[in-house]
Amino acid sequence: MKNEKYPCIFSKSGQLPKEYIGIMYNGDQGVYRKATIKALKKAEASKEIIKAVKAAEGDLETSKILIEANLFDILVDVFNISDSRTAVWDYIDNLYQSVVDDADTEFSDIITDFKKSVSELGEEPDIPAILAEFDETVQKRSEELCQKLFDMHEETAITVLQKYREACKKRLEKLRKKIQAIQEEKARLEAYI
Repeated sequence: MKNEKYPCIFSKSGQLPKEYIGIMYNGDQGVYRKATIKALKKAEASKEIIKAVKAAEGDLETSKILIEANLFDILVDVFNISDSRTAVWDYIDNLYQSVVDDADTEFSDIITDFKKSVSELGEEPDIPAILAEFDETVQKRSEELCQKLFDMHEETAITVLQKYREACKKRLEKLRKKIQAIQEEKARLEAYI
């Protein structure tokens, strides 16, 4: 039985149903693809970006393309606020996770090399010297990875969040102006009645 409260299919016109509540509940469905392409064409974005969005498999991949192309205004305008926030945090989380994955691979390689060197040493290996070399290698690589994470945080994550916040502020200002215009129109109409 289909859960009607949380539909994950949009209408044939490409519009989101009123019940759509986002990526967190519905998953990465590619709901925003058509609207994103339309917004990119309107903003006269490059053909490469439009082509990449068309080829994207889901909304998170689409948002990654927009973030890396520095098109936060389109991200905030097209995606609802909850989904744009989810997309930004997913992008940042994936950046950090890539460093962790690299660290896992490298430390696995270090341990494999250590095991090989111990097995090749013969009958009376100098265990303290081997352990000291191993500790030094691990310490050096750990410091390099921590620095890489710090640099990524400073250069990328903070910048992405700042640009996202600026786009949200612009969107909020547009909405305030719309509300003010509607209120002024309402006041004029009430004056005639």
